[in-house]
Amino acid sequence: QEAALFAALARMPNEATSDLAPILREAGRRMGKDTTAVVISPRPGPWLKHEMATLRRRGVDVLHLSPLEAAR
Repeated sequence: QEAALFAALARMPNEATSDLAPILREAGRRMGKDTTAVVISPRPGPWLKHEMATLRRRGVDVLHLSPLEAAR
């Protein structure tokens, strides 16, 4: 099994982290069904959510973690 870790911080604290989406899309092209992708993002934007859903449809196990929720 392979594991991939993606982490990004928003450039501005009030912006949703959507700039990770193109990176996830590019790396996701090489991911197979036995891959687990861990996405660490405080507030994923619509584009990042779309890319995570696309990977799930292709059989990749996607786990989203938020540092905001971990602090609680």
